[in-house]
Amino acid sequence: MVHSLSAYLTCSRKVLDVLAEVARKKPQLILDIALPVFLAELPDSETSETRDLVRRRKPYKAILAALAQISSERVIFEVLLRRLFSKLDIVLSSIFRFTSSLIPDSTSSISYPHAILGTIFLILRNKAESEDADLPSYVDTLIPTLLSKVIIPAAIPGPRTRVLCSPEVVHVVSLIINVIVRTADVQIQNTFYQELFNLYVSSEPSSLISSNHEEIAQRFRPFSPDAEDAQAETVQIFVAAIAAARSQAGFPMGDMSQLLLQAVEIVTGSHDDPRRSSLLKMTSCILNKEQSDAQIRKFVDSVVDNLWTSKQDHDRRKESLELISWVYMLRYV
Repeated sequence: MVHSLSAYLTCSRKVLDVLAEVARKKPQLILDIALPVFLAELPDSETSETRDLVRRRKPYKAILAALAQISSERVIFEVLLRRLFSKLDIVLSSIFRFTSSLIPDSTSSISYPHAILGTIFLILRNKAESEDADLPSYVDTLIPTLLSKVIIPAAIPGPRTRVLCSPEVVHVVSLIINVIVRTADVQIQNTFYQELFNLYVSSEPSSLISSNHEEIAQRFRPFSPDAEDAQAETVQIFVAAIAAARSQAGFPMGDMSQLLLQAVEIVTGSHDDPRRSSLLKMTSCILNKEQSDAQIRKFVDSVVDNLWTSKQDHDRRKESLELISWVYMLRYV
């Protein structure tokens, strides 16, 4: 029965509903029969998909959407993760196979990797809505895999930097990390935040990265005023992670003021910096989590005074008002 259903692939919503029900009751049937059929339909590149359309194969987005619907069970999801990451590596290799340039020009090369990671996010979101108990376990497995895929090419530019450090891909990685971390308990979060701050703030080797630990510690400076665009983009991952913190969790810095002042400098210094919106949110999250009303007022008064009396050519008064609105918006909404 499953075999005949999987042959229809995404032609029928009813078919997918039945497969999803089979996945809940007898996941091994999906693993043995349906999942391989769906995965076999995924092309190795967007170029090969164009050829596949002539042969009436389903577009990869339709296949991925179907996989998202039937793969919430842990045993299925973990197999799918391995297969999707393998497919992602193949897709990335295909992007650069026929180019002599380190950085391809076509933005279309981002679409397929983005869709693969988006599938993972959709499954995790469904698992979170169902309050699946296995979600926190991915803090130690899936998050390091994703961070390694993004941070390493951000710090050590190469053929994959253009795709994996693109705003679109980094955004979906941020969503994945947020949905996982927010389900973790305080102890797991505290351990995770220690490693996250090692990576992003204190420039120390971190267990969240799979290789090149010393080189990453030396080269990865996402909060630097002159950070490269690829590194600057990854700040939204950091912010998405700390936004998921439980009220009882703690960040591993006794004094957050230096990080906050760095953020303020970037936010008020340029409208074009890709980190602006993320850093506004980060500043608000940290202040509202870590500080009392009196401490927040002291920080705001200090920042506003400095910005409004600044002798720099760039008038920062408008930016200071934007910063204040973010701080108090999250405080009282």
